[in-house]
Amino acid sequence: FDGENYIVLIVTNNDTWEMISQEVSLKQGVGYELALACARQANYVGYSINTQTDVNYTTPTKFQIWGGNSGCEKEELLHSSALIINTKWLGYKIEFAPTQDFTHLMIEAAYKEPILFPYNGNIMIDNVELFKMN
Repeated sequence: FDGENYIVLIVTNNDTWEMISQEVSLKQGVGYELALACARQANYVGYSINTQTDVNYTTPTKFQIWGGNSGCEKEELLHSSALIINTKWLGYKIEFAPTQDFTHLMIEAAYKEPILFPYNGNIMIDNVELFKMN
């Protein structure tokens, strides 16, 4: 978005997906704003365990924001985005207020819903900032 580094998270046709987490201090009932930039790579080739060949991870994917109390413990879904179909960077601002205290915030790549069959997709994420609103 504004340099040379960003994160790519994928969902795969073998029903697996990627997630990142960061230790934070989220307080119950406090409003937060999460700002980030997202896009989808039009061409993202990777190895598929199912087909044992290189495949393109291009199907639009969404992201979900979770609160939890460890790096992998998803306790409360704080936001679920629309599908990221754009291949140019767009900024997003998400407001949420957790219903309990959390020590970790997670961003997870997720399939479109409803889904009949898992697919290969990607989402690029950059410029993640968390702000306390009140």
